[in-house]
Amino acid sequence: VIKVTNGTLRFGDGLEFLSPTKIVVAGNPYAKLVESSDGWQTASVTGWFGSGMYHRLISAATVKEGRVYLTHVVGFGSKKRHILV
Repeated sequence: VIKVTNGTLRFGDGLEFLSPTKIVVAGNPYAKLVESSDGWQTASVTGWFGSGMYHRLISAATVKEGRVYLTHVVGFGSKKRHILV
């Protein structure tokens, strides 16, 4: 268990390493940047980012060439249908 300061990771859905000391936590309503300087004994939320649209639910994060991309799941139509955006 890691003690996290400066925020909560509640509703976190996925993790992606940005570097050995930084991870991106995909969640709702925002994805959060979490950093650790002591080998992940403790960590701190140092930033957050989102789509700006609350009807888009962030489900995953991908890191490519140092940039973070968020995958959103949006429910339209019947209860059994979802559209990936």
